[in-house]
Amino acid sequence: MHLITLLNSLGKKHIGKSEYVCYNIFVLIALWRPLLRTSFAGAQILYPHVEVNLKVLDFDNTLYHGESAVDLALFMIKNNRRIILYLPKIFINLIKYKLCIVRKEKMVRAINDFMRNALRDKNEIYEAVEGFWGKNGHKLERKMLAKISHDDVIITAGPDFLINGIRGIINTDHIISSRIDSEKMNVRYLNFGENKVKGYKALYGDKRIECFYTDSYNDKALMEISDRVFIVKKGRLTRIK
Repeated sequence: MHLITLLNSLGKKHIGKSEYVCYNIFVLIALWRPLLRTSFAGAQILYPHVEVNLKVLDFDNTLYHGESAVDLALFMIKNNRRIILYLPKIFINLIKYKLCIVRKEKMVRAINDFMRNALRDKNEIYEAVEGFWGKNGHKLERKMLAKISHDDVIITAGPDFLINGIRGIINTDHIISSRIDSEKMNVRYLNFGENKVKGYKALYGDKRIECFYTDSYNDKALMEISDRVFIVKKGRLTRIK
């Protein structure tokens, strides 16, 4: 403060009136700058940008009307009749999934069996993706898609290659899905049940979810780390937490 007073007195003696006004403005900025810096730093701590509005969304029956992997198998029947033989197993496992009584290990075995024995070659299922979305894209729930921002996360039990087929229209690159080994034709990682939380925490640590949207109580583990939870039925939302 003594230095500023000295400069102030020198300024009065050696500069004109307009220059003196500009000089005083400069002095005020110098005085207030540390306070402004502290104030804004405090605001950043109180109102972090990404963490406040994080939403997580399930995919099947939340963003898409139906079970996309099952629909893909049905879509492929026109070019591969062997898939018909696997429909009973597919629908039995689907019912168990809906009733929350299916085990991850059994799901992995069923998926591996389908890919290795029902498909003609390893490229068949990947080559079907573009045609599948061309036919089934209308089953995407547009109102729910509109809720997605760039920072939001989609977590799905569906395979990576299937959801990758619509990355261009889902408005986020933050996707956690099941992973398929295209060479060995088996499941590398099944993103189901508690594995969804493990996958989420591997990327986001202990960051809580502000809003979670799902159609199923199979996602109970994710519900527990969410502040608000919405059950989605045909685009309609019911808050349960």
